[in-house]
Order: sequence, then C-alpha cells, then structure tokens
Amino acid sequence: MAYSDKSFPILDPFRAAYALHLFIGVMIERDALIKMIPIAVQDILKCSGVALLEAGIEPNRLLLTTLIENGDSQQVKNVGANFGDRNTVESSIEAWRQNNPFLIDARVQDEKSLLSPILEKLPKTVIYSAPATADGILYGVLLAYNLPAADLPATHETTTDVSARLTLLGTLAKIVGIALANARRYRRAEQESEKREFELNMLAQIDRELMDSIRLDSVFAMTLDWAMRYTRAHAAYVSLFDEVSSRLRPVASLGYERAPEAMLALFDDNGIAQRVGLTNRAEIIPDVSTDIDYVPISISMRSHLSIPVTREERVVAVITLESRKLNAFTDTHLDFIAKLSARAAIAIDNARLYADALREREQTAGILRAIADVVIVIGHDERIVLINASAISVLRLYPDQRYMGLKISEVLEDSPVLASFRKASTNAQVLTDQITFHPDRPYSVTVTPHVDIGWIIVMHDLTAVRRADQLKHDFISVLSHDLKQPIGVVKGYVELMEMNYPDLNERAKRYIAMIYQSLENMSKLIEDMLDLARLDSDIEITNGKVSIQNLILAVIEWIRPGAETKSMTIESNIPKELPPLLGDETRLIQLFVNLVHNAVKYTPPGGHVAILAEQIGDSIQVRVKDNGIGISPDDQKAIFARFFRVRRPETENIEGSGVGLTLVKKLVDLHKGQIGLESRLGEGTTFYVTLPIWND
Repeated sequence: MAYSDKSFPILDPFRAAYALHLFIGVMIERDALIKMIPIAVQDILKCSGVALLEAGIEPNRLLLTTLIENGDSQQVKNVGANFGDRNTVESSIEAWRQNNPFLIDARVQDEKSLLSPILEKLPKTVIYSAPATADGILYGVLLAYNLPAADLPATHETTTDVSARLTLLGTLAKIVGIALANARRYRRAEQESEKREFELNMLAQIDRELMDSIRLDSVFAMTLDWAMRYTRAHAAYVSLFDEVSSRLRPVASLGYERAPEAMLALFDDNGIAQRVGLTNRAEIIPDVSTDIDYVPISISMRSHLSIPVTREERVVAVITLESRKLNAFTDTHLDFIAKLSARAAIAIDNARLYADALREREQTAGILRAIADVVIVIGHDERIVLINASAISVLRLYPDQRYMGLKISEVLEDSPVLASFRKASTNAQVLTDQITFHPDRPYSVTVTPHVDIGWIIVMHDLTAVRRADQLKHDFISVLSHDLKQPIGVVKGYVELMEMNYPDLNERAKRYIAMIYQSLENMSKLIEDMLDLARLDSDIEITNGKVSIQNLILAVIEWIRPGAETKSMTIESNIPKELPPLLGDETRLIQLFVNLVHNAVKYTPPGGHVAILAEQIGDSIQVRVKDNGIGISPDDQKAIFARFFRVRRPETENIEGSGVGLTLVKKLVDLHKGQIGLESRLGEGTTFYVTLPIWND
C-alpha cells in the first residue's frame, strides 16, 4: 500500500521521545529491554519493521539482537558486523561513529559491505538508521523501515521529509542509547556484586577452614589450594621468611613434578620470591623469560605471581603462583591473593603459637617429671590441671591413673595438702605451710594463687634441709665453744701481763688495747653466729608488752660507752604517750642494739645518732638516723644479705662480720614488722623499723 508524502504524520520528536521513555525508561534488565525497544519504536513510528543492533562486548562489533516486522517479534542470534578489522571504513559505519543518523538503501547494498550479514535479514528497501549513544559511547543502532510513504522511491520524497524522519529516529535512538547504557551499567554492577558475594563466600569458607586448623602443614596446603583454585594457576608454593638470614625456605608446594626446595637448593637465592620477601612488595611477571632473577622450578611455567605474607609489618612468608600461560595473572587475582595472604598470616601465626605452646608444654612436662619437688596445678573450678610424677609418688597415688580433670577434694580427700589448699583459697593469698608425711618426712607447702590458672601447689622435701640445718647448728655450736676457750686464755694472759708489768710504755699499752679490741670483735662475731644459727633453727619468740621508752633507754645505755670513745652523741625523742609494743623484749633490745651499734660504727668521730619514734596506725615506727658515710644505691639492694659488707675506702679499717643487719632483718620478720632505709653517700643513713603495738 502506497502513501503520499503528505499523508505521513511527522511526529513531534519531543513527544515521541517522551512516549518511548514511558515504554522503556524504567527497564534495566538487558534481555527484557532489547525485546521491548523495537516494539516501542514501531508503535511510535507506525512503521512495518524495526531492528536493533547492539554493540557487543568485543570492540567495534555490532550484533543484530531483535527484529520486529508487522507485529511479529523475533530474536536473531550470531548475526553481526565487525567493522574494526579493515583499514577502510564504510560511510554508514563512520556516520554512526560520528553520532549521525542516515539512510541505507538495502536494494543496492554491496555484498562485500561490512553490514551485509545484517542487511540480509532485512527487507530490500530504504532503511532509516540512527546510532544509540550515551556519553559519547556507541551502545547500539536503531533501524526502521517501511515508514508511511517510505515505499516510494527516495527521489519522490522531499528532503524535508527525510530529514524529519531521521531527526525523529535520532531522538528515539538517544533514548535507546541511554537505556542500553543503564542496562549495561546495571549488569556490570550486578556482576560485580555477584563477584563480590562469591568472593566473600569464598573468603568466609577460607576463614573457617584456616581458623579450624592449628597445624602449619594444613595451613600451607589449604592456602595454596585456594590460591590455585581462584587464579587457575598450574603450580604454587609457599616459603617461610627468616628475618635473621633474609632467606626464604620453601615449606609446601602443589603442582610441581619436583619439590621447589630441591630445585631452589641449586641456586644462590629464591629468585623473584626472594626479591618480594626483601622488598615486601607483590609482583606479577607476565613473562618469566624477561626477568633475570627468575629461577625455573619447572621449565613449562611462563608467568609468575609472588606476594608477601605479612604480620605486624613483618614478612613471615611468600606465596608464589605460576602458570603455563603467558600473562595469566591479573590485578584481580593479586587483590584476592592479598586477602588470602592476610588470613594465612593469622593462621600461620596461630599455628606457630600452637606449635610453640605445644613444644613449651612438652618441655615443661619433661622438667616437671624430672624435678623432685611436688607440683600440682589446680584450676579455678578446683579441678587438677597438672600433677607431676613426684606428687603421685609422695602422695601415694596410683601411677597408672589419670588425675587431670578430677576434683582435688576427690584425689586428696584425706591428705593434709587439701587442708592447706582450703586455707589458701579461703583467704585468696599465698600460703606457706609445713606438713609431715610419714614418720620424720617434713615438707614445705606453698599454695600460690594465679589469676589465669587458678592455684599452684609446690611441696619441697625438707628432710635434707633439716639435716643440713642440724649439722650446721652442731658445727657452729662446737666451733663457738672451741673458739671461746682460746679467746678466754688469750684474754687471761693479757690481763696477767698488765698486772705483772705495770710500767709498760705507751706503745705496749696501745698494743694491749688492740688485742682487747680484737678479742671483743671475735666474741661479738661468735655471738652473732650463734644468734643466726638459733634463728635459722626457727626459734620461737615470746611476745609480751614492751615499753618503747624503756626499750630505747636500755639500748642507749648499752651503746653509750662505744659512742663516747668516738666523741659521738646519741639523742632520742620517744613521746611518753606512745603505746607499748607487742614483742620479745630481749630480742627487740638485740635488734636495736645492732642498728644503733651499726650507726655508731659507720659514723666518723664527733658525729651524732638520733633515735625517733611515732605511732602510725596500729604500728610504731622507730627511726635510727646518723650523719655517717652513707650507703650507695647499689649497696642498699644487698644490705640485708648475709655476710655482706660495704666495700669502700672509708670502710677498710672498720671491723665487722656482715651478719648484724641480717640478724636485724630476721628479728623484724619474726615480729611481723617491716624494715627499710634511706641513705645518701656522705649525708648519712636512716633505718625505719615498723612494729605492731600491744592491744589489750
């Protein structure tokens, strides 16, 4: 049927665009969109046929995707035109590239034309075409034919009519271009979302598998398996990095005919992987033949990827992937392997910590098995966590029974150890006790609370210690007795010498005085040794009500003669209202005599010593202050150690055994008091002794 030019309704392009937008403006699914576009365009133009060419994924290729003619819609597959392979470009394709609509006369189309595969599917008539573009990108081409009056020869149509039709089709094509661009963006976003979801699911599964494994070989195997699965690599290996030697040591591999460690041992270094470990920077090598550092583990490999595995900015390992294909690895692969390596680093760390903990536990168990002391570890739930062989032997438990996990009350039901544990757990503090197993088998029991574990019970056999203490006590007793006798003899002969030779000169008298002084020092040393021996034998003190005023007065009277020989003054300031002390008066006098005697001994002639006292809460603090030579910070740390003496030029001529302050410390501890000091070289020393007061 023929139409006259005048009968063709030239639509308003804006109305046509609005009408098309109503059809396809909200569609974002590509498959539905390419079906709807020709239908909508045909309905608007009232033509008999519309075809849609869609730009393919490949560059410079158009595909005939949908064709509608006389209301009959069909999809066309595998029909397209590739216009990027030839040097010469047809005017029609060039016009599309320039975003210009134009006419195609299919009646005279050249068979060699790039568009001939597409035009063969269309009627041999005049076809109006317009490119569907968006943001300067060609997304497709809209073809329309048999428009009203379009069956007339082109020469019969006025230029105005043709131009109007092309303008109208061009306007519609722009709407189509925007719709196709949106659909492609949506599809790309959808694919990215699917890819991210797939990757997240994969990483979640990797997390589960890696975190469930505490063996290094399993962690390595899983890491390589996932890396190869994602990148489609043909082989992979992982190497541990030694920070000390800066060398890599391959520990696991997949896909190689020979183990990487065997091949890498033939070379001086580990090639690209070594470089990555040193620089802490991942590398993709598209062609390994171009890299001079490449070490061929397998001659069939063509491309390479190495990425460092870091923990707290330290390289702990390097993951290496290889492929038989050139340029096999992409930035996407690298990004995934980076995420995988981060997870592998945590898993490797956990596996190493577990291996270290297991090794330390085995070492600890070996040590505990070897030591003679009884060791029992109790959890917060009062169940046994650890018990060594000595404990099983001493407590007479069955050696073939497993006690870990059992309640301590079940295992040690009738044992005095349970009573000690109960006392310690009730007070929530360290308890030191002594118990006896079997006849004459004393043990020292220490129960120590531990925040993370619970309680640690250590029992030490005191039999040998008691025997040694007795031997020591016997030795000191015999020694002191044997020493006292010659001292008395020497002293007697010196006295006879003074009586028989009254006219001795001054030098002789000075020598005799020195003999007396040495004898006194020896006597004092013997007494101190006896006192220490008695204290080591755990002597008991008799606590009573002790007047602090009378105590200090007795001490001053005891020390005054020695102080006067050095022209020294001893002052005291003891308030009368101070309450009495709780303690053994004889031992307290001994304590302060040693302290004040020490102050006099280490203070130059003409100096002074002050004894001060004050009440602090439920205690009385006594301070013995001198202006002597002072004690250095290093010496202060060991001042109460047995036989320790300050070794300085100022002390070379001062006699002493180094047991006086040790005795003072033991006496303070026996009275449940505290002792401390403050001192500066050349400025003197102050000792602080805090003792409990008597409560009626």
